[in-house]
Amino acid sequence: MKNQNLVDYKYIDHSKLDMLVDQIPRSHSKNKIITWKVALSLTGPSVEVGTGTSRDISTYEKIDRLVGFLTANKLISLERPLELSGGWHLPSLSDHTFILETMTARKVILPSEYTERINGLRGFAVWISDPAEKDLSVSDFTFRGTFIYLTEMHWDDEGLARMQSGCSALQAVMNIANRENLEKTSGGEPLGRGNSDHPLQKLERLGGIVTDTRTITSLYTVRYMTNEQCYTVNGREFRVNDLLGYPIFIY
Repeated sequence: MKNQNLVDYKYIDHSKLDMLVDQIPRSHSKNKIITWKVALSLTGPSVEVGTGTSRDISTYEKIDRLVGFLTANKLISLERPLELSGGWHLPSLSDHTFILETMTARKVILPSEYTERINGLRGFAVWISDPAEKDLSVSDFTFRGTFIYLTEMHWDDEGLARMQSGCSALQAVMNIANRENLEKTSGGEPLGRGNSDHPLQKLERLGGIVTDTRTITSLYTVRYMTNEQCYTVNGREFRVNDLLGYPIFIY
């Protein structure tokens, strides 16, 4: 990776990373190490890809190789989806299976009661990133702006799921923590449209510990997306989208 500073990885899904890198054709990576960096400009975000000399591949070089391959094959998006297209239909992500995004986020650590029941699990944490206020819509039946929830664990390898009425992506996060069906709904939608508090506040009421705001970069896949979330900004309630993502890495 072309970076003058060491990268502080907060999370890496090693098994998923290895599985994906093993599928990259040898002709793509033979005698080369793919390097990349995220660049921001007035025309929007971009990924710059280059090559370096070959040597024994490390975890960080696997990440470089994966991002380089996804970029070269146009399988990556640099922005989160802002809305569900057509209301009940899936967002338009057919060619953008992976999202590489730099965002402002806060990590929420859920209490031990959610981890003690799971053998070998030391903790359960989710990173939450707010929608951009400029993306919010005041029009009826137009729900723009998306919360991102990135979990530092996942239970399945399923693809993007169709939205289930009443089950927000935040509820899906707690369903994972409780080892329940991901799309199990909860009466009154307390983690979705049934409460206009910020998702951080909703998790705090369940005992979650909220950490400081960080700027992070993550490569993630979309597991579940809904327009079943709402929160209050400057005294006004907005209905928005929320998205559960499975990260390959977070730094």
